[in-house]
Amino acid sequence: MADIQKFYDHHKGAGAYSDLELKYQSLCSVFHETYNFTGNRDEYDHLRNADIVQVVMNRTGLPISLCLLCVYIGSRLQWTIDGLAIPGHYLCRIEDQGQRIVFDPFHNCKEVHAPDIRQMVKNVMGPHAELSADYFEPASRHSILIRLQNNIKLRQVEAGDYKNAIVTIEKMRLIDPQEYRLLFDAGVLYFKVGQSMAAMRSLQRYIENCPDPKGREEARMFLQQIKEKLH
Repeated sequence: MADIQKFYDHHKGAGAYSDLELKYQSLCSVFHETYNFTGNRDEYDHLRNADIVQVVMNRTGLPISLCLLCVYIGSRLQWTIDGLAIPGHYLCRIEDQGQRIVFDPFHNCKEVHAPDIRQMVKNVMGPHAELSADYFEPASRHSILIRLQNNIKLRQVEAGDYKNAIVTIEKMRLIDPQEYRLLFDAGVLYFKVGQSMAAMRSLQRYIENCPDPKGREEARMFLQQIKEKLH
């Protein structure tokens, strides 16, 4: 943070940039050009890309982990930097006095414009998808943390590391105790590691909290399967 503030202070008043542009250039110059933070394209799915400590050490990560670092830097500098949850990707937005610049920490902090975001959406959601105003609304830090932890959980599940996936789910439940869907995920994973009683408790709580009749019925069927295996 000190290097970014130093760059900003050194160039402030020179007249080459607006204050917003100078903040953006200061962040990009230090974050990417000086410290070489960038996206890990070669090993995108590696678990370390979602681990903030590993991201800081290796200076490479996922779009969301790199965005989270930029948001944190913004908070320390008292600059307005927010994450934007684009389908299949994450961007950052820096704002000053009503002006905004959207940029992509994963791709070397390059500036991103509406046509670029529109193409990102189409790449993920299909050729008929269009931009939504919601994509330009700042994501809460709470939602960023949940999405980051979900990235970790998915990679743990894919690797068959169910015990650590359960630990990750419990962390997510501490961040968002009202997210009932985590109870179903926990039930499935508890069952996979042979903790049938814990699985049944999680599924029962899911049934009690899930507003969707189909979701409740799916959980009841799974719960019944577990009970039958125990008898």
